[in-house]
Amino acid sequence: MLATDDSAAVRAMAALDADPRVHVFDDAASRAAVALAPLVGMPRMDSIQDRWGKSDAELRALFHPRFLSGPPTLFDTALVFDGGASWIDGAPPAPRGFVTQLAPGVFEGVPEARYFVGAAFRAELARLLAR
Repeated sequence: MLATDDSAAVRAMAALDADPRVHVFDDAASRAAVALAPLVGMPRMDSIQDRWGKSDAELRALFHPRFLSGPPTLFDTALVFDGGASWIDGAPPAPRGFVTQLAPGVFEGVPEARYFVGAAFRAELARLLAR
């Protein structure tokens, strides 16, 4: 989603957690991120610009252009699915839980109770994985 996101950034993220159940993958076309966005209430980026207080130029410097004008696209969020969940075609399965770094005052529709940053994000993710 960020202008700087690439395969190397994805590999670096995957190295953060050695849990074999955790999968981080590179989807350059953002197909998964678009399909998963409704599961957490992700709004379109153009709908949050005023609440975030960023200009067009600031957003273009931060995010990939298709992310700014396309459908809602999920980022900065970890979803936890039950072990038997599978996604072959159509809509993805509902997650058992999720944690996000999407600020609730900006990303209207994303539940405030699921907002965590830094160590709290990792702690809540670990809690969800332990269930």
